[in-house]
Amino acid sequence: MPLAENSEEKGRILTGLVARRLKEIEERLHGNELTQIYGKGPLGFALNEVLLIKDWSRISGSKPESYTYMGSPVLEVRRNYVIIAVSSASIVGKGGTEPPCVLLTGPGLYQIEFSIQKGMYITHSREITGLILTASDWEKMRSAKKDYDGTSGLILNELIAEIPLSIIDRPSSLQSYERGLIANRVLTPFKDAFTSLKIACGKSSSYPEEHGPKLLSTHSRYQNMILVGTEIYQWSSKTETPRWNEIIVKDARSYLQEIAGTKISKPGEFDALVQSEVIEGIGQGYLKDAKRGISLTTVPSIKEFMMRVEIRMARDQFLKAITGLFERGL
Repeated sequence: MPLAENSEEKGRILTGLVARRLKEIEERLHGNELTQIYGKGPLGFALNEVLLIKDWSRISGSKPESYTYMGSPVLEVRRNYVIIAVSSASIVGKGGTEPPCVLLTGPGLYQIEFSIQKGMYITHSREITGLILTASDWEKMRSAKKDYDGTSGLILNELIAEIPLSIIDRPSSLQSYERGLIANRVLTPFKDAFTSLKIACGKSSSYPEEHGPKLLSTHSRYQNMILVGTEIYQWSSKTETPRWNEIIVKDARSYLQEIAGTKISKPGEFDALVQSEVIEGIGQGYLKDAKRGISLTTVPSIKEFMMRVEIRMARDQFLKAITGLFERGL
């Protein structure tokens, strides 16, 4: 068989194998088998938990007094938070020229409430599908003065609240002291954050896969920036589209509009970061099937596929847990 034909045949075989493997992974995801494979992951994060960053400016190091909007200085920032339903946590950039970063994936929101005119407040929010945090920012977030650090996986400190969805879904398993802490320190002052994420997760048009990744970053090269792929720019530039994807085009244009407190990356910036050695791990597969000894790290598309599937799964699980919480109260 000629070399070219041999290569084509190998390509067809590989494509078939990968397609079958992806289908198997998705089926296992729906069967919640990933928890058994992952455990709590390399960072101690439980799968499927809610992370609330109470004041994003304190994590990113940005100064609210330097914020502007539509050419006007921001007079006051009332709220500036991030909430994300974490589906996975991994370290990216091992072996690079800079320290590795922490990558959290899942559906989330960046939201800021601010004023440029005394007494009048504007609320802006953007969907995110992950966080890239430097090692120092990760340490800052995790080592802040603790309000509570128990054995149930619940972590409350002055900067973050980390609540496993299992706790939200089954509050009866908590001690009354823990229930009171969550209610008083998190759910009451930040109910709008949980409500906003609930609404976003409940909309079929939210987190469209066509837009690609949306990662809020504290990376040294892209400090306090939402990194987006080229896909969202391609959609925002479309002029003639079928009726079914008009909303994708409209949302892409809206997403790229100015937002106070952070910036949207320019075309190509995210791709350059992925291709660089700085966070080389983000573009690779990372699952390993411990039961069968099959490594999936050789399939470049696995990472992107898994991020998308994880986001869909995390949306469903967060929505189910938080809806039940609102219906019965904690």
